[in-house]
Amino acid sequence: MENSRLPADFMAPGYLLTTLVVFFYEFLGTFILVATINASNGNAPAIGLTLFFLLLLTGPITGGHMNPSVTVGVFLNRVRDANKNGQMGSCVIQAAIMIIAQVCGAAFSMHIYFSIMRTYDDDGILEAKDFPTLHVSLDNW
Repeated sequence: MENSRLPADFMAPGYLLTTLVVFFYEFLGTFILVATINASNGNAPAIGLTLFFLLLLTGPITGGHMNPSVTVGVFLNRVRDANKNGQMGSCVIQAAIMIIAQVCGAAFSMHIYFSIMRTYDDDGILEAKDFPTLHVSLDNW
């Protein structure tokens, strides 16, 4: 996809190492982004600055997707060229690896967040009252 360093042939010697680097960067970027969203209670300037610095960090290596929907969109945009150039297998593998890394990074970040919240809770049980910013109200509908 964006990674020009990724060999076209997925049987090439450097393919596994490059794929692991892509996995690590997407995992780390998504982990930090979700952690910032949770820590800042959705504060837009904090999320925007974090996303800016994450794009500077991960952009040259992975394209800085950090969102499975962005990865799917880029994949669909590049699938025709990849098919013409004989890189379809590489393109599919990279998209799958990136999506797996993003989902794992987000899930691990939420696990850490809930673990921290559980330690600060009085009774050790997380309930709706423990998350006032996540309260959904249907009164205004």
